Amino acid sequence: YKLLHKNVDRYVDSAEGAAQPTGRARTNTVTQPTVASACTLSTWIQTPKEHSDSVKDEAAREWEHYTSKPQAGVLELAEPKATDHRERAASVSKAIHKGVEMFASSSDHIPADDVAMLEQLIMADSVHSSRLTRSKKTAIKNLAFKLRLASNEFSLWTSTHNSADRLSTERQFYPPIIAFFVFVSLVSHALDTCSLGEKAWSVPLRKILPCHSTDKMCEDAQSDERIDIGLETKSIGSASVGRAFSWQKEKVATLDEAIVIWYSKLFLVIEVKRGNTKGDKIDAVQQLFRYTRNLFRTQHNRRFAWGLTICGSFVQAHFFGPNFVVTSPEMDVHTEAGRGAFIGLIVNWSFCSEDQLGYDSSVRYLNNLSCWEIAVPGRLIGNTDSSSSIDTVSLESTGGMFYSNTILLTADRMFGRHTRCFIATEVKPTERSCIKMEDCDTLIKDAWLESVGDEAVDPRNEVAHLHNITQTLKHYQDLTGTYPELKYGGLVRLQQDSDNTFTEDTTLSILGDLFANLVVGNRKEQAHKPQLRVHRRVAMSPIGEPLNMLKSIPELIIVVADAMRAHRAIVEHCHILHRDVMPGNILFRRMDDGTVKGMLVDFDHAVNASKGPHTPHDERTGTLPFMCIHALERSQLPRTELDDWETLIYVLIWIGTYGFKGANGRAAKIKYWVDGKSLEDIASYKRGDLDSSSSFKSILNQFDSGVDRINVLAGLLIMMRDTLIDNAGCSEDGRGANMKQPFNHGNCESSASKVTPGSLSPLSKFAYPGQQQDVMNTPISNMQLFI
Repeated sequence: YKLLHKNVDRYVDSAEGAAQPTGRARTNTVTQPTVASACTLSTWIQTPKEHSDSVKDEAAREWEHYTSKPQAGVLELAEPKATDHRERAASVSKAIHKGVEMFASSSDHIPADDVAMLEQLIMADSVHSSRLTRSKKTAIKNLAFKLRLASNEFSLWTSTHNSADRLSTERQFYPPIIAFFVFVSLVSHALDTCSLGEKAWSVPLRKILPCHSTDKMCEDAQSDERIDIGLETKSIGSASVGRAFSWQKEKVATLDEAIVIWYSKLFLVIEVKRGNTKGDKIDAVQQLFRYTRNLFRTQHNRRFAWGLTICGSFVQAHFFGPNFVVTSPEMDVHTEAGRGAFIGLIVNWSFCSEDQLGYDSSVRYLNNLSCWEIAVPGRLIGNTDSSSSIDTVSLESTGGMFYSNTILLTADRMFGRHTRCFIATEVKPTERSCIKMEDCDTLIKDAWLESVGDEAVDPRNEVAHLHNITQTLKHYQDLTGTYPELKYGGLVRLQQDSDNTFTEDTTLSILGDLFANLVVGNRKEQAHKPQLRVHRRVAMSPIGEPLNMLKSIPELIIVVADAMRAHRAIVEHCHILHRDVMPGNILFRRMDDGTVKGMLVDFDHAVNASKGPHTPHDERTGTLPFMCIHALERSQLPRTELDDWETLIYVLIWIGTYGFKGANGRAAKIKYWVDGKSLEDIASYKRGDLDSSSSFKSILNQFDSGVDRINVLAGLLIMMRDTLIDNAGCSEDGRGANMKQPFNHGNCESSASKVTPGSLSPLSKFAYPGQQQDVMNTPISNMQLFI
C-alpha cells in the first residue's frame, strides 16, 4: 500500500496532459460520470471470431458440467400454480390434443368436415348446447380453414407416413414445427372465443407464438447469434403467427444492436436437427446453450429460461437455471402420447404465471415512461457494532422502489451469478424518457449467489457485509466514497398467484421437489449436486465508472490505491475479506476538480473473517485471469488478505498488457491465464511468471508500449512483486513463487501464505498490522497502512 502511494506522490503531479490540477486535493462532490459498459474478458482480448469460438468451447464445457439426466418432473414446472388455471389448462390441452388427432387422421380434407370437427370441439367445451350465432359460425369457418392448412403442414413432421423427401434438410423442418404451434394457438383461441354460455373458467394469460424467418444473419454474425426458431409470448387477441424478422428491416448498425432487438423479445429458442442420433442431440443442446445465453444478456428481468431441442420427431424441454440445466424426457411426436405431452407443455405456458416462464415480476419495464421499475427488498437493521455477527442482523419488511433507464452491466454468461447493475433513482419519472443521469444516485445490483440456506448465518451474505461496512467505516471520513454504502438489500420475494403470499426467490423454490435429488454433470467424475443459490438485490451508493474510462497510468495508480486503502480498512475494522479483486470490482469517480477517487465494490465472494486474519476457505472464488494461486489449486490453506494483493498484481499486469480498452491484441504470455487446459495449469503458469524477478520482467516487457508512462506501472509492479514474493522478512524457503520445489509435494505453500505475522521480522516496514498493536489502535486518518 505504501508503494502505491509513493508512486502516486511521485508521478501524479508531473503527468503530462492530466485533466486534474496538481496534487490530490479531493472533494466529496461528484460530477455525473458518462456511463459505459464495463469491459468483459472477451471484449478485452478477443476478436468476434475468437469470441464465437470461445463461446462454442464454453458451451461444450458447460454442457458436461451443468446438465442433468432427463427428469420426469421438468414438464410439471410449467403447470399453473393456481388451481383454476391448472384445471382449465388441462381441459384445453385435452381438447387441442383431440383436435390434432382428428385433423391429422382426416384424409378427405373436405371443408365442411373441418368445420364440423371444430364445432364438435367447441360444443364439448361449452357450458350449454344452444345454437351457434351467425357470427360465431363465420369465425369457426375461418378458423377451420386455417387449422386445415396448419394440419396439412405439421403432419409432415408428426406422421410416421410422411415423405422423407419432404423433410430432407433441417430447414424443411421449420414450417411443420411452426405450423404445430399455430394449430395449438388457433384451437385455444377458438375455445376461448366461440364456446357457448357464460364462461366459468380461467382464460389463457397469453399466446405462445412462433417467429418466422429467424434463421437469418447479418454479414458479421457468428453461429452463436442466429437461431432456428424462436417463440414469443403475445397478449390474447394478437395475430396467430409471430413476427417475421430480418436484420435489414431493423436497420441496425451493428450485430450487437441486432442481437438486442431480436433476443430481447423472445420467450425461448428452439434448436432443430434433422437426425436423432446421440451426436445430433448433443450438438442441438450445445447450440441451445449458446443461443439461450443471449436471452439472459438482453432480458434484464430474466431469472431462468426455457428452451426446446427437436431432433427428428423427438422433442425435449430444457430448463436453464444459474447453475443447472434440467432436461425433460423425450416427447416423440410420432406417438399420440408424445404429441399430448408436447401440447400440454405449450398450453401450460399459456396459463402459468410470468415467474414460471422465467421472468421477474419485481422488475418491470414501463413502456409509457421508457424505464425499468425495480423493487429492492428492505434495508438491514440490528446491532450496528462492527464486532456483531451476521446472525444479529435482520431485515425490515419494507424496501424501496427505484427507476432506471441505464443498464451498466448485463448478465452475459450462461451460468453463474447473472449479475446485473442498474443506475437508478428513487424519484418516479412523470414524463417519457425523463430520467436524467444527474438525478441518479443509486447503483442496484441484482445477482444469483451461492448460499448455505440461512441468510442470518451465511458467511457470504453481501447485504450483511455491506451493512457492517457502512455502519463501521462511517466513522472514518477520509474513507468516504472508497466503498459502497448500503441503502436497501435482501432476498427477492415474488408474489404467488393472486393471493398476498410471497416466496423467497431461490433455486429451491423454483425447482421444488426436483432440487432435493438433482445431480448435474454428464461425466461420472463431474457429477455433483448444485449448490443452493438465492436471488439477492442490493441498492447502494455512490456510482462509479469502470477503469477503461481512466485517462492515464497515474490516475490508475490513484484509483487502485484508494480501493486497496478501503480493502485494508475493511479487513482490519470489519473483518471482511473481499476475495475477488478484479478490474470490474475497482471503480472510480471523477470529482468536480478533475481528480479521481477509487472505490472497491462487489462483496459477493467476501467472507466474514472475524475469527482471525486467516479464513479457511478452499473455494475457487474469483475471476479466472486474476484468481490467486491458492484458489486455482483449491488449496486447503487459509485464504488471507495477501492473496488479494497477489490478485491485484495480476489485475495491473492485465491492464498493462492489454491496455485500458483491450486494444493491444492477444499475443501475450499471460493469455495462458485464460487458455490453460485446466485451473491447475493456469496456477503453474502463474507460479512460473512470479517465481523470479527475471521471469516477472519478461511478462512486463510485453506491456502496451503505446500507453504513456507504462514504465511507471511496470516499476510499481516490480516493487510489489518483490515485497509480496521475496520479502526480506520471510525465511529463504518462503521466497519465490515456486519455492524451489513443486507445490503440494512435501515442502511448503505459496508465498502469500508464507507472509504471515509470524514469518515477518518485527522491524519490517511491511509487518502485518496484527503485530503492531499501537498501529491498530491509531485512527485511520493518522496511521500508516501496511501490507
